[in-house]
Amino acid sequence: MTFGFDASSHPASGQGRRAPAGSGVGRHDVGECSVLWGPAGSVAAAALTRGAPTPRAMIVHTLDRRPSVLWRSLVAIDPASFSGIAHLPNPPSIVALLAPVTRRFAASPIVHLAPSHVVRASRVLLSSLVHPAPGTITPDVHLDRVLLTLACEILRECTDAGDLCDEDGSMEARLRALLHERHTDPELDVAQLARELHVSRRQLYRHAQEGEGIAALIASQRYQTARALLESRPDLTIGEVAQLAGFSTSARLRAQFLARDGVTPSEHRRRSGAALLPG
Repeated sequence: MTFGFDASSHPASGQGRRAPAGSGVGRHDVGECSVLWGPAGSVAAAALTRGAPTPRAMIVHTLDRRPSVLWRSLVAIDPASFSGIAHLPNPPSIVALLAPVTRRFAASPIVHLAPSHVVRASRVLLSSLVHPAPGTITPDVHLDRVLLTLACEILRECTDAGDLCDEDGSMEARLRALLHERHTDPELDVAQLARELHVSRRQLYRHAQEGEGIAALIASQRYQTARALLESRPDLTIGEVAQLAGFSTSARLRAQFLARDGVTPSEHRRRSGAALLPG
């Protein structure tokens, strides 16, 4: 798929409108852009039926933080490429920006976004369009330009970071960004990571840092989170620390600390000076 964003066109005249775009889906049109929100599958279907004179790309943010949701923000170079993720079991509620694309470039169908400043700004702006009551939105005349600019900046950020190619460094960066965001889900494993990154297990192992397996990377992220919680949150029990860090049991947390530091989590907490609660 080869498309690129182009914000050189002038905003379309007329006010934006908010209207239903399908079953359980809301829509707010601003010039050449559309913001859709609702269940992921319904939004994907609405995006595919949305008539447009030019191809459109989707910037998608989840609106809930369930541990089972393995992605937070992404760009779908074509709305059709989003359908596969949107129809996975237990899909989240989302908000999506449909933006026109014209200039051409090589890109993967799905690009997962790290939580950069511009990505967070996009999430905040799009989410703010979801909540006002119907009929109360009177968009600023420049909102269309803002939405197009955000789309352009997100794409440039992906391109500059190399996230649109399949080279080893890019895949490793995407893997580490996903681990950083999702490691607190105790059910996260190699199979889920491979599905989320759209690669096979073999490819995922090949792109992981040399000498360190995928399971070790997950455990390392969880250990670092647990260590920080033990040192900064004396109000939490050891069991609560284990849960918040993504360990399925306190025993797994204990095993990690014994293997890495030679001490139990409780002993580490005492050494760090934090008060210990029963746990």
